[in-house]
Amino acid sequence: MLCKAWLPRRYQARSGRLADVCIAPPANGEAVLASNVLHVIASAGLGGAEAVVQTLAHEAVRRGQPVGVAALVQVGEPPPLVDELRSAGVAVWTVRAGRRRYSREARLLGDVAREAGATVLHTHGYHADIVGYRVARRLGLPVVSTAHGFTAGDWKNRLYEWLDEGCLRRFDAVIAVSEPLRRRLLEAGCAPERVRLVPNGVAVQGDLASRDSARQALGLPATGPVIGWVGRLAHEKGPDLLLAVTGELRARGATVAIVGEGPLRPALEDAVRAAGAEPLVRLLGVRPGVGRWLRAFDVLVISSRSEGLPMVLLEAMAAGVPVASFAVGAVPDVLQDGETGWLASSGDVTGLRAAVAAALADPAEGRRRADQARRVVEQQYGAAAWLDAVMHVYDEVAGPRGCSAAGSAGVRKA
Repeated sequence: MLCKAWLPRRYQARSGRLADVCIAPPANGEAVLASNVLHVIASAGLGGAEAVVQTLAHEAVRRGQPVGVAALVQVGEPPPLVDELRSAGVAVWTVRAGRRRYSREARLLGDVAREAGATVLHTHGYHADIVGYRVARRLGLPVVSTAHGFTAGDWKNRLYEWLDEGCLRRFDAVIAVSEPLRRRLLEAGCAPERVRLVPNGVAVQGDLASRDSARQALGLPATGPVIGWVGRLAHEKGPDLLLAVTGELRARGATVAIVGEGPLRPALEDAVRAAGAEPLVRLLGVRPGVGRWLRAFDVLVISSRSEGLPMVLLEAMAAGVPVASFAVGAVPDVLQDGETGWLASSGDVTGLRAAVAAALADPAEGRRRADQARRVVEQQYGAAAWLDAVMHVYDEVAGPRGCSAAGSAGVRKA
Protein backbone atom coordinates (compact mmCIF):
# COMPACT_ATOMS: atom_id res chain seq x y z
CA MET A 1 0.00 0.00 0.00
CA LEU A 2 1.03 3.61 -0.47
CA CYS A 3 2.23 5.35 2.65
CA LYS A 4 -0.64 7.22 4.33
CA ALA A 5 1.56 9.17 6.76
CA TRP A 6 -0.62 12.23 6.36
CA LEU A 7 -0.27 14.96 8.96
CA PRO A 8 -3.77 16.38 9.50
CA ARG A 9 -3.64 20.05 10.42
CA ARG A 10 -6.48 22.52 10.43
CA TYR A 11 -5.91 25.17 7.80
CA GLN A 12 -5.76 28.75 9.05
CA ALA A 13 -6.05 31.68 6.65
CA ARG A 14 -2.80 33.59 7.08
CA SER A 15 -4.12 37.09 6.57
CA GLY A 16 -5.90 39.25 4.05
CA ARG A 17 -9.46 40.10 4.89
CA LEU A 18 -12.36 38.18 3.41
CA ALA A 19 -14.83 40.24 1.45
CA ASP A 20 -18.05 39.59 -0.37
CA VAL A 21 -17.52 39.36 -4.10
CA CYS A 22 -19.64 38.23 -7.01
CA ILE A 23 -18.72 35.34 -9.23
CA ALA A 24 -17.59 36.67 -12.60
CA PRO A 25 -19.76 36.16 -14.53
CA PRO A 26 -22.38 35.76 -11.75
CA ALA A 27 -24.37 32.53 -11.82
CA ASN A 28 -27.37 34.00 -10.04
CA GLY A 29 -26.39 37.50 -8.94
CA GLU A 30 -25.71 36.43 -5.37
CA ALA A 31 -22.54 37.39 -3.52
CA VAL A 32 -20.13 34.75 -2.25
CA LEU A 33 -17.20 34.75 0.14
CA ALA A 34 -13.83 35.52 -1.39
CA SER A 35 -11.45 32.59 -1.67
CA ASN A 36 -8.06 32.11 -0.06
CA VAL A 37 -7.17 28.94 -1.98
CA LEU A 38 -7.83 29.29 -5.69
CA HIS A 39 -7.81 26.14 -7.82
CA VAL A 40 -6.94 26.72 -11.48
CA ILE A 41 -7.89 24.23 -14.19
CA ALA A 42 -8.32 24.22 -17.96
CA SER A 43 -11.13 21.68 -17.98
CA ALA A 44 -11.79 19.48 -20.99
CA GLY A 45 -14.90 17.80 -19.61
CA LEU A 46 -15.44 15.72 -16.49
CA GLY A 47 -12.31 13.63 -15.98
CA GLY A 48 -10.02 12.74 -13.12
CA ALA A 49 -8.53 16.21 -12.62
CA GLU A 50 -12.00 17.72 -12.60
CA ALA A 51 -13.13 15.14 -10.04
CA VAL A 52 -10.16 16.05 -7.83
CA VAL A 53 -10.98 19.77 -7.97
CA GLN A 54 -14.66 19.10 -7.39
CA THR A 55 -14.09 16.84 -4.37
CA LEU A 56 -11.53 19.14 -2.73
CA ALA A 57 -13.74 22.18 -3.26
CA HIS A 58 -16.88 20.44 -2.00
CA GLU A 59 -15.12 19.24 1.13
CA ALA A 60 -13.72 22.73 1.78
CA VAL A 61 -17.19 24.27 1.43
CA ARG A 62 -18.65 21.61 3.72
CA ARG A 63 -16.30 22.58 6.52
CA GLY A 64 -16.53 26.32 5.87
CA GLN A 65 -13.05 26.80 4.40
CA PRO A 66 -12.56 29.59 1.85
CA VAL A 67 -12.02 28.14 -1.62
CA GLY A 68 -12.66 29.05 -5.23
CA VAL A 69 -12.04 27.71 -8.72
CA ALA A 70 -10.86 29.52 -11.85
CA ALA A 71 -11.77 27.64 -15.03
CA LEU A 72 -9.64 28.58 -18.05
CA VAL A 73 -11.96 28.53 -21.07
CA GLN A 74 -10.36 29.47 -24.39
CA VAL A 75 -13.38 29.00 -26.64
CA GLY A 76 -16.90 27.60 -26.48
CA GLU A 77 -19.18 27.08 -23.54
CA PRO A 78 -17.92 26.63 -19.98
CA PRO A 79 -17.21 22.98 -19.12
CA PRO A 80 -19.77 20.97 -17.07
CA LEU A 81 -17.46 21.36 -14.06
CA VAL A 82 -18.53 25.01 -13.72
CA ASP A 83 -22.22 24.23 -13.15
CA GLU A 84 -21.37 21.26 -10.94
CA LEU A 85 -19.30 23.46 -8.64
CA ARG A 86 -21.72 26.36 -8.59
CA SER A 87 -24.60 24.06 -7.66
CA ALA A 88 -22.55 23.02 -4.60
CA GLY A 89 -21.97 26.60 -3.52
CA VAL A 90 -18.37 26.89 -4.73
CA ALA A 91 -17.19 30.29 -6.00
CA VAL A 92 -16.30 29.85 -9.67
CA TRP A 93 -14.71 32.26 -12.13
CA THR A 94 -14.52 31.55 -15.87
CA VAL A 95 -11.47 33.07 -17.52
CA ARG A 96 -12.02 33.70 -21.24
CA ALA A 97 -9.06 34.95 -23.23
CA GLY A 98 -9.47 33.32 -26.65
CA ARG A 99 -7.41 30.56 -28.20
CA ARG A 100 -3.66 30.71 -27.47
CA ARG A 101 -3.86 34.22 -26.01
CA TYR A 102 -1.83 33.19 -23.00
CA SER A 103 -0.58 36.64 -21.96
CA ARG A 104 -4.13 37.96 -21.82
CA GLU A 105 -5.22 34.82 -20.03
CA ALA A 106 -2.54 35.37 -17.39
CA ARG A 107 -3.66 38.98 -16.90
CA LEU A 108 -7.28 37.92 -16.46
CA LEU A 109 -6.33 35.13 -14.07
CA GLY A 110 -4.32 37.67 -12.07
CA ASP A 111 -7.45 39.83 -11.82
CA VAL A 112 -9.40 36.83 -10.51
CA ALA A 113 -6.71 36.01 -7.95
CA ARG A 114 -6.80 39.58 -6.66
CA GLU A 115 -10.59 39.64 -6.57
CA ALA A 116 -10.65 36.35 -4.67
CA GLY A 117 -8.06 37.53 -2.16
CA ALA A 118 -6.16 34.34 -2.95
CA THR A 119 -3.28 33.38 -0.68
CA VAL A 120 -2.36 30.17 -2.54
CA LEU A 121 -2.84 29.08 -6.16
CA HIS A 122 -3.37 25.36 -6.74
CA THR A 123 -3.06 24.36 -10.40
CA HIS A 124 -4.15 21.19 -12.21
CA GLY A 125 -2.80 20.18 -15.63
CA TYR A 126 -0.05 21.57 -17.85
CA HIS A 127 -2.06 24.52 -19.21
CA ALA A 128 -3.08 25.67 -15.73
CA ASP A 129 0.44 24.97 -14.41
CA ILE A 130 2.15 27.24 -16.93
CA VAL A 131 -0.36 30.11 -16.76
CA GLY A 132 -0.86 29.79 -12.99
CA TYR A 133 2.86 29.79 -12.25
CA ARG A 134 3.31 33.00 -14.22
CA VAL A 135 0.48 34.67 -12.30
CA ALA A 136 1.62 33.43 -8.89
CA ARG A 137 5.14 34.74 -9.37
CA ARG A 138 3.90 38.11 -10.59
CA LEU A 139 1.65 38.46 -7.53
CA GLY A 140 4.14 37.01 -5.07
CA LEU A 141 1.89 34.07 -4.16
CA PRO A 142 2.91 30.50 -3.33
CA VAL A 143 1.85 28.02 -5.98
CA VAL A 144 1.10 24.29 -5.69
CA SER A 145 0.37 21.83 -8.49
CA THR A 146 -1.20 18.40 -8.41
CA ALA A 147 0.43 16.08 -10.95
CA HIS A 148 -2.44 13.85 -12.05
CA GLY A 149 -0.41 11.87 -14.57
CA PHE A 150 1.66 12.08 -17.73
CA THR A 151 0.11 10.60 -20.85
CA ALA A 152 2.82 10.95 -23.55
CA GLY A 153 0.68 10.65 -26.70
CA ASP A 154 1.58 12.52 -29.88
CA TRP A 155 4.52 14.91 -30.32
CA LYS A 156 2.46 17.95 -29.37
CA ASN A 157 1.34 16.44 -26.07
CA ARG A 158 4.89 15.28 -25.31
CA LEU A 159 6.12 18.84 -25.93
CA TYR A 160 3.49 20.23 -23.54
CA GLU A 161 4.51 17.71 -20.88
CA TRP A 162 8.19 18.61 -21.35
CA LEU A 163 7.34 22.29 -20.86
CA ASP A 164 5.23 21.38 -17.85
CA GLU A 165 8.05 19.43 -16.23
CA GLY A 166 10.33 22.44 -16.59
CA CYS A 167 7.71 24.65 -15.01
CA LEU A 168 6.98 22.25 -12.13
CA ARG A 169 10.65 22.36 -11.10
CA ARG A 170 10.02 25.97 -10.03
CA PHE A 171 6.83 25.35 -8.04
CA ASP A 172 6.77 25.74 -4.26
CA ALA A 173 5.28 22.24 -4.00
CA VAL A 174 4.09 19.52 -6.36
CA ILE A 175 1.59 16.93 -5.15
CA ALA A 176 2.08 13.48 -6.66
CA VAL A 177 -1.02 11.29 -6.44
CA SER A 178 0.99 8.06 -6.68
CA GLU A 179 4.47 6.72 -6.00
CA PRO A 180 5.22 6.17 -9.72
CA LEU A 181 4.34 9.80 -10.36
CA ARG A 182 6.54 10.93 -7.47
CA ARG A 183 9.48 9.07 -9.03
CA ARG A 184 8.71 10.57 -12.44
CA LEU A 185 8.76 14.08 -10.97
CA LEU A 186 12.10 13.44 -9.27
CA GLU A 187 13.54 12.11 -12.52
CA ALA A 188 12.30 15.30 -14.23
CA GLY A 189 14.40 17.37 -11.84
CA CYS A 190 11.89 18.41 -9.18
CA ALA A 191 13.59 18.89 -5.81
CA PRO A 192 12.70 16.02 -3.42
CA GLU A 193 11.77 18.44 -0.64
CA ARG A 194 9.16 20.06 -2.91
CA VAL A 195 7.42 16.84 -3.99
CA ARG A 196 4.64 15.58 -1.69
CA LEU A 197 3.03 12.16 -2.02
CA VAL A 198 -0.68 12.69 -1.33
CA PRO A 199 -2.91 9.98 -2.85
CA ASN A 200 -6.35 11.07 -3.97
CA GLY A 201 -9.37 10.59 -1.78
CA VAL A 202 -13.11 10.38 -2.33
CA ALA A 203 -16.25 11.55 -0.59
CA VAL A 204 -18.48 8.58 0.13
CA GLN A 205 -21.85 9.58 -1.29
CA GLY A 206 -25.01 8.97 0.68
CA ASP A 207 -27.40 9.40 -2.25
CA LEU A 208 -26.23 6.61 -4.55
CA ALA A 209 -28.92 5.43 -6.94
CA SER A 210 -30.01 1.82 -6.81
CA ARG A 211 -29.08 -0.54 -9.63
CA ASP A 212 -32.52 -0.25 -11.24
CA SER A 213 -32.75 3.54 -10.86
CA ALA A 214 -29.23 4.04 -12.19
CA ARG A 215 -29.88 1.89 -15.25
CA GLN A 216 -33.08 3.76 -15.96
CA ALA A 217 -31.31 7.12 -15.63
CA LEU A 218 -28.54 6.06 -18.02
CA GLY A 219 -30.92 4.40 -20.50
CA LEU A 220 -29.46 0.93 -19.97
CA PRO A 221 -31.26 -2.45 -20.06
CA ALA A 222 -33.04 -3.30 -16.81
CA THR A 223 -31.80 -6.88 -16.97
CA GLY A 224 -28.63 -8.62 -18.12
CA PRO A 225 -24.97 -7.88 -17.36
CA VAL A 226 -23.65 -4.34 -17.88
CA ILE A 227 -19.93 -3.58 -18.15
CA GLY A 228 -19.15 0.04 -17.29
CA TRP A 229 -16.31 2.33 -18.32
CA VAL A 230 -15.84 5.99 -17.31
CA GLY A 231 -13.20 8.40 -18.58
CA ARG A 232 -11.98 10.68 -21.31
CA LEU A 233 -12.14 9.13 -24.76
CA ALA A 234 -8.43 9.49 -25.37
CA HIS A 235 -5.57 7.14 -26.26
CA GLU A 236 -4.06 7.00 -22.77
CA LYS A 237 -7.39 5.91 -21.25
CA GLY A 238 -7.66 2.93 -23.59
CA PRO A 239 -11.32 2.95 -24.70
CA ASP A 240 -10.18 1.06 -27.81
CA LEU A 241 -8.73 -1.63 -25.54
CA LEU A 242 -12.09 -1.83 -23.78
CA LEU A 243 -13.72 -2.82 -27.06
CA ALA A 244 -11.10 -5.54 -27.54
CA VAL A 245 -11.58 -6.76 -23.96
CA THR A 246 -15.36 -6.99 -24.19
CA GLY A 247 -15.80 -8.46 -27.69
CA GLU A 248 -16.47 -12.04 -26.58
CA LEU A 249 -18.51 -10.87 -23.59
CA ARG A 250 -20.79 -8.82 -25.83
CA ALA A 251 -21.34 -11.96 -27.87
CA ARG A 252 -22.68 -13.54 -24.69
CA GLY A 253 -25.17 -10.72 -24.20
CA ALA A 254 -23.29 -8.21 -22.05
CA THR A 255 -23.96 -4.50 -22.62
CA VAL A 256 -21.01 -2.09 -22.55
CA ALA A 257 -21.72 1.41 -21.24
CA ILE A 258 -19.05 4.05 -22.01
CA VAL A 259 -19.37 7.34 -20.12
CA GLY A 260 -17.24 10.25 -21.31
CA GLU A 261 -16.23 12.36 -24.29
CA GLY A 262 -12.97 13.01 -26.09
CA PRO A 263 -11.07 12.98 -29.37
CA LEU A 264 -11.43 9.22 -29.94
CA ARG A 265 -15.22 9.27 -30.06
CA PRO A 266 -15.50 9.25 -33.91
CA ALA A 267 -13.03 6.35 -34.16
CA LEU A 268 -14.91 4.42 -31.47
CA GLU A 269 -18.22 4.99 -33.22
CA ASP A 270 -16.70 3.67 -36.46
CA ALA A 271 -15.27 0.61 -34.68
CA VAL A 272 -18.61 -0.15 -33.03
CA ARG A 273 -20.46 0.11 -36.36
CA ALA A 274 -17.85 -2.03 -38.12
CA ALA A 275 -18.26 -4.74 -35.48
CA GLY A 276 -22.05 -4.59 -35.70
CA ALA A 277 -22.10 -3.95 -31.96
CA GLU A 278 -24.25 -0.82 -31.87
CA PRO A 279 -27.07 -2.33 -29.79
CA LEU A 280 -24.64 -3.59 -27.16
CA VAL A 281 -22.15 -0.72 -26.92
CA ARG A 282 -23.65 2.52 -25.61
CA LEU A 283 -21.61 5.74 -25.84
CA LEU A 284 -23.37 7.82 -23.22
CA GLY A 285 -21.33 11.02 -23.37
CA VAL A 286 -20.57 13.13 -20.32
CA ARG A 287 -22.85 12.44 -17.35
CA PRO A 288 -22.35 14.97 -14.54
CA GLY A 289 -22.35 13.34 -11.13
CA VAL A 290 -21.63 9.97 -12.69
CA GLY A 291 -20.50 8.60 -9.31
CA ARG A 292 -24.15 8.50 -8.27
CA TRP A 293 -24.99 6.12 -11.13
CA LEU A 294 -22.11 3.63 -10.89
CA ARG A 295 -24.31 0.92 -9.39
CA ALA A 296 -25.83 0.49 -12.84
CA PHE A 297 -22.70 -1.54 -13.66
CA ASP A 298 -22.06 -5.15 -12.72
CA VAL A 299 -18.35 -4.42 -13.11
CA LEU A 300 -16.36 -1.27 -13.85
CA VAL A 301 -13.40 -1.72 -16.21
CA ILE A 302 -10.27 0.46 -16.22
CA SER A 303 -8.40 -0.19 -19.47
CA SER A 304 -5.94 2.73 -19.29
CA ARG A 305 -2.48 2.62 -20.83
CA SER A 306 -1.24 5.08 -18.19
CA GLU A 307 -2.70 6.42 -14.95
CA GLY A 308 -1.98 8.30 -11.76
CA LEU A 309 -4.58 7.31 -9.19
CA PRO A 310 -7.90 7.29 -11.08
CA MET A 311 -10.74 8.94 -9.20
CA VAL A 312 -13.28 6.64 -10.84
CA LEU A 313 -11.52 3.70 -9.18
CA LEU A 314 -12.07 5.23 -5.74
CA GLU A 315 -15.64 6.23 -6.63
CA ALA A 316 -16.48 2.70 -7.77
CA MET A 317 -14.93 1.19 -4.65
CA ALA A 318 -16.89 3.63 -2.47
CA ALA A 319 -20.08 2.69 -4.32
CA GLY A 320 -19.53 -1.03 -3.81
CA VAL A 321 -19.09 -1.75 -7.53
CA PRO A 322 -16.67 -4.57 -8.53
CA VAL A 323 -13.63 -3.33 -10.47
CA ALA A 324 -11.43 -5.07 -13.05
CA SER A 325 -8.39 -3.11 -14.19
CA PHE A 326 -4.99 -3.13 -15.81
CA ALA A 327 -2.25 -2.84 -13.19
CA VAL A 328 -1.19 0.69 -14.18
CA GLY A 329 -0.06 3.67 -12.11
CA ALA A 330 -1.21 3.47 -8.50
CA VAL A 331 -4.09 1.09 -9.26
CA PRO A 332 -2.30 -2.00 -7.86
CA ASP A 333 -1.41 -0.03 -4.71
CA VAL A 334 -5.11 0.48 -4.04
CA LEU A 335 -6.83 -2.51 -5.66
CA GLN A 336 -5.62 -5.89 -4.45
CA ASP A 337 -6.17 -8.75 -6.90
CA GLY A 338 -8.19 -11.50 -5.26
CA GLU A 339 -9.18 -9.32 -2.30
CA THR A 340 -10.74 -6.04 -3.43
CA GLY A 341 -10.97 -6.51 -7.20
CA TRP A 342 -9.43 -8.08 -10.29
CA LEU A 343 -6.14 -7.04 -11.88
CA ALA A 344 -4.43 -7.91 -15.17
CA SER A 345 -0.96 -6.94 -16.31
CA SER A 346 -0.76 -3.62 -18.10
CA GLY A 347 -1.90 -4.04 -21.71
CA ASP A 348 -2.84 -7.72 -21.26
CA VAL A 349 -6.18 -7.71 -23.08
CA THR A 350 -6.66 -11.46 -22.69
CA GLY A 351 -5.98 -11.25 -18.96
CA LEU A 352 -8.36 -8.34 -18.44
CA ARG A 353 -11.04 -10.12 -20.48
CA ALA A 354 -10.71 -13.14 -18.18
CA ALA A 355 -10.92 -10.87 -15.13
CA VAL A 356 -14.13 -9.20 -16.37
CA ALA A 357 -15.61 -12.59 -17.24
CA ALA A 358 -14.81 -13.89 -13.76
CA ALA A 359 -16.46 -10.88 -12.12
CA LEU A 360 -19.62 -11.38 -14.18
CA ALA A 361 -19.69 -15.16 -13.67
CA ASP A 362 -19.63 -15.03 -9.86
CA PRO A 363 -21.75 -12.13 -8.51
CA ALA A 364 -21.35 -13.34 -4.92
CA GLU A 365 -17.56 -13.13 -5.19
CA GLY A 366 -17.93 -9.73 -6.83
CA ARG A 367 -19.98 -8.50 -3.88
CA ARG A 368 -17.43 -9.88 -1.42
CA ARG A 369 -14.52 -8.09 -3.09
CA ALA A 370 -16.56 -4.91 -3.56
CA ASP A 371 -17.56 -4.86 0.13
CA GLN A 372 -13.91 -5.20 1.13
CA ALA A 373 -12.97 -2.45 -1.34
CA ARG A 374 -15.55 -0.13 0.20
CA ARG A 375 -14.03 -0.66 3.64
CA VAL A 376 -10.56 0.14 2.27
CA VAL A 377 -11.80 3.44 0.81
CA GLU A 378 -13.63 4.42 3.98
CA GLN A 379 -10.59 3.70 6.15
CA GLN A 380 -7.76 4.99 3.95
CA TYR A 381 -9.05 7.28 1.17
CA GLY A 382 -11.66 9.52 2.79
CA ALA A 383 -12.09 13.07 1.52
CA ALA A 384 -11.64 14.68 4.95
CA ALA A 385 -8.18 13.21 5.57
CA TRP A 386 -7.24 13.96 1.96
CA LEU A 387 -8.16 17.63 2.31
CA ASP A 388 -6.26 17.80 5.61
CA ALA A 389 -3.16 16.50 3.82
CA VAL A 390 -3.52 19.00 0.98
CA MET A 391 -4.09 21.85 3.43
CA HIS A 392 -0.93 20.84 5.25
CA VAL A 393 0.92 21.42 1.96
CA TYR A 394 -0.72 24.85 1.68
CA ASP A 395 0.43 25.69 5.21
CA GLU A 396 3.98 24.63 4.41
CA VAL A 397 4.29 26.73 1.25
CA ALA A 398 2.46 29.77 2.62
CA GLY A 399 4.78 29.95 5.62
CA PRO A 400 5.09 33.47 7.01
CA ARG A 401 4.23 35.21 3.72
CA GLY A 402 0.72 35.90 4.93
CA CYS A 403 -0.26 38.13 2.02
CA SER A 404 -3.20 37.85 -0.30
CA ALA A 405 -3.38 38.81 -3.95
CA ALA A 406 -5.94 41.45 -3.05
CA GLY A 407 -3.32 43.31 -1.03
CA SER A 408 -4.56 46.42 0.71
CA ALA A 409 -6.50 47.78 -2.22
CA GLY A 410 -9.69 45.92 -1.36
CA VAL A 411 -11.70 43.59 -3.57
CA ARG A 412 -13.41 44.64 -6.77
CA LYS A 413 -17.04 43.77 -7.36
CA ALA A 414 -17.79 41.88 -10.56
